[in-house]
Parts: sequence; C-alpha cells; structure tokens
Amino acid sequence: MILKFTTIALLSLQFLGASSSDVHWGYDGQDGPDKWALLSPEFATCKTGKYQSPIDLTRTSAKIITDKPLNIHWPNLRTPGLNVTNNGHTLQVNLPSHTNLTIVRDGIPYRLGQFHIHTPSEHHVFGKYFDMEIHFVLNNAKLNKNHVVGIVFEATSKRSTFLNQISQTRNIPTEAGHSTTIANIDFHSLFKEVQNVNEYWAYEGSLTTPPCTEGVRWAVARKVAQLSWSQFQALRNVIKFNARNVQ
Repeated sequence: MILKFTTIALLSLQFLGASSSDVHWGYDGQDGPDKWALLSPEFATCKTGKYQSPIDLTRTSAKIITDKPLNIHWPNLRTPGLNVTNNGHTLQVNLPSHTNLTIVRDGIPYRLGQFHIHTPSEHHVFGKYFDMEIHFVLNNAKLNKNHVVGIVFEATSKRSTFLNQISQTRNIPTEAGHSTTIANIDFHSLFKEVQNVNEYWAYEGSLTTPPCTEGVRWAVARKVAQLSWSQFQALRNVIKFNARNVQ
C-alpha cells in the first residue's frame, strides 16, 4: 500500500537508537544535555556540531514542504506482536526487518527501524513546544543515510488509536531494561490523523541523543496529532522528562 506522507514533530542501527555506548547520560544534572560532550569523546559532536537537533522550526530555520510528499510503502499498516522496550531514556518499539516499512523521499528509500517517544516535544514550532513527540527512525543502509520523521502531539480529550496499546498501563515497561509485547499497532490511524504527513518541516540535522551524529534528514509533520490526557499521563509517568533543548 502506498500513502503520500508529508510533515510534523523520529550507530548500530536497529537504526538510530535512542541510546549510545555504555556511558551514562540523561536529561538533568551532571549527565544532562549541557554536559553530554564532557561524558565521552564519542559525544564531542553534541557540543561542536554545526547542524544539531532539535531546533525551533521557523521559516528561517527549516523549509516548509507542501509539494513533495513522502511516499509510504507499507505492506501492512497493522503490525502485530511488537516489543515495547524501556531503555532507560525512552519507550522504544523496534520493527523487525521482515515488516519492510519504508518511505521514499526524493527518490531515496528509507526503512523504518524503530520509533520512540519524547515528553515533552523536542522540536518547537515558532517558539512553542508540545506535550509529546514521536520519532520514526529510518535508514538507507546502502547510502548509510539516516532519516527521522517526527510527529508532535497535543494532549486533549481525544484518545489516540495509534497509542492505544502502548499507553495501557499493563503494556508499559516501567523499569529500564524491561520489555513488553503488544498485540498490534495501527499505523494507518496515525498517518490518517496527520493527513499522511503531506506537509512537513524539512531540514538537515542530527540525532537528538548522544553521540549527536549529524547528517540526519528530518521531516517534522506540520499537522499536530492528539492523544488523551490519560494516555499522556500514563506515558509521561514512566518516561519522565526526556527532551533535549533546542539548538
């Protein structure tokens, strides 16, 4: 099935992981973002890099793409039996290779390796941040090129079908290193909600976590998705604060 995919506010890739090496890092204090470059020589780019993410998305910092939709090639938009892992920094869902979920941007295919959650959003839009952001992390192995699609969320009274399984308390691994298995994830419902990401902010940036590797293509959907307050609280109670400041 092919969907047109455009915009929002997602290494040894299971793709760009949300963690790096054995060095302990976090989001506050002596191992917070301002100290990452001091924790390991591998993390030097977190300070010296010229194209770091996340950013405040404005008309001068990124391009608004409305006429070059991302093409999504997903044989099955309902993916059963996926593991949700608490890696100590976020909740992450790894996609097995046989799912073969890909997007094509500018003629280049990228395969989805994982997605993970940030609370609050890492990207800002004209100075405003949102309650949550999901990063869909993709890679073209042949070109060794990474791509992240971000979708930002606002907590409202409306439940997210996409997050329904992940946000149920019994399905959330509360301790680092633990995983749970969820019945299925309905990707189609999310992409439909954000109008298949047919408009997005585009820029060249980096990983938002150590080692802050640059050369990452970003597409952050302009359409804001929704999740319920109860879903948001259930996820935030486990994830806590895990957003790098804008660069």
